[in-house]
Amino acid sequence: MAEHELERTLWAAADKLRSNMDAAEYKHVG
Repeated sequence: MAEHELERTLWAAADKLRSNMDAAEYKHVG
């Protein structure tokens, strides 16, 4: 796998986790 493909996959996973978070929890963390 190319490095840029891996990076894109990691960002996609991070975005998915962030979208699954409760909004209040996200604000608390941020």
